[in-house]
Amino acid sequence: MVGKNGCDIRRVHRDFHRHSLHDRHDQALVRGEDMNIILQDALYRAYLRWFGLFYGILAVLLLIGRPSDPVIYGLALGGTGSFLILTLQRLSVDRMYRVIETGRKPVSRGTVSRMAVAVLCVMIGLKYQTELSLTAVVIGLLAGHVIQFCEFLTHELKREKR
Repeated sequence: MVGKNGCDIRRVHRDFHRHSLHDRHDQALVRGEDMNIILQDALYRAYLRWFGLFYGILAVLLLIGRPSDPVIYGLALGGTGSFLILTLQRLSVDRMYRVIETGRKPVSRGTVSRMAVAVLCVMIGLKYQTELSLTAVVIGLLAGHVIQFCEFLTHELKREKR
């Protein structure tokens, strides 16, 4: 499979798992922006695993707790908003790489759209205060930041072990 600028994507992906981060940086200098996109994809997949764990914990809490608990539903709404924000952030970064590759100045409305998702989640929490805990919605919205920190921390701990 060949990427936009003629780079063999399978070879880059195979090399990504074979070399250290320093080597990957050197390869990215040689190959262009494809390596940055591959690294972003790997990071996004790691975030997806953490969100899977988050929703798994919510499912267990829903099964052993009260099914009508507004805290669980608030965390689910906030977590979904946080997942959407993280996805919008990834799409914005991918778009920025493509724009920079063409030599144009990057213009992004990413911050506004991510803020709009957060405001929409809070507005839904305010409208349905009896079914959702607004505090849990806000905590769920912060789940993406906690997940990003946990992924960074586990990556650094793995790197120290090597």
